[in-house]
Amino acid sequence: MDDARDQCGVPRCAQHHHFPLVPSRPKRMLQVTGRHHRRAAGILSKRRSLSCSGSLGRTPPRTRSAQDVGAHGACVVIDPKDMIDDALDALSSAPTAEARQRSVICRAYYAAYHFLRGHPCGKPFVVGTAGSKAGKHKEFIYWLYASPDPCVLKAAQKLDILFADRVTADYDISGKVTKKMAEDALDQAAEIVDVDLTAYDPALDKRTYP
Repeated sequence: MDDARDQCGVPRCAQHHHFPLVPSRPKRMLQVTGRHHRRAAGILSKRRSLSCSGSLGRTPPRTRSAQDVGAHGACVVIDPKDMIDDALDALSSAPTAEARQRSVICRAYYAAYHFLRGHPCGKPFVVGTAGSKAGKHKEFIYWLYASPDPCVLKAAQKLDILFADRVTADYDISGKVTKKMAEDALDQAAEIVDVDLTAYDPALDKRTYP
């Protein structure tokens, strides 16, 4: 395998979208604790059922506090978990509507994307690109791929899949989008937010950007 990297530290294979470590879509049934998007023992199915029946109460908006400051200094009133919950409710309300499925895939991607930008593994990239007007989604994914921490690599693989699905959902109107793709996107995003970075080691991932 060619391990050569360019001057930014990005693997050359990454520049051509050849990620040998990117897995195929795995089956999703994770034991995730907490209030948000639990994946064990049919809880996801039950949550969808409650949402369709109107029995799932909406989480009241959080009030702004000194801690609600995003990476760019703007006040934040929702977090990525709120975005995933909202996307799950949206899919439950119209599970067969392709327009809804496309919207859910987009929300799932941005939930994971914003979570990683706010996480310590992504903050050096955010600081290094502050003031940039152009979108840097793929560049951010390359940054994550270049991390020496295996937890970050796992998250990068899933964010890369989510990005590809989001592009299909947003721009390829003739492309096939299914309910399963939307459900997989929600699971990928939930795993990034809840599971993948629990063992993150900041001492191992000491990097600056560029």
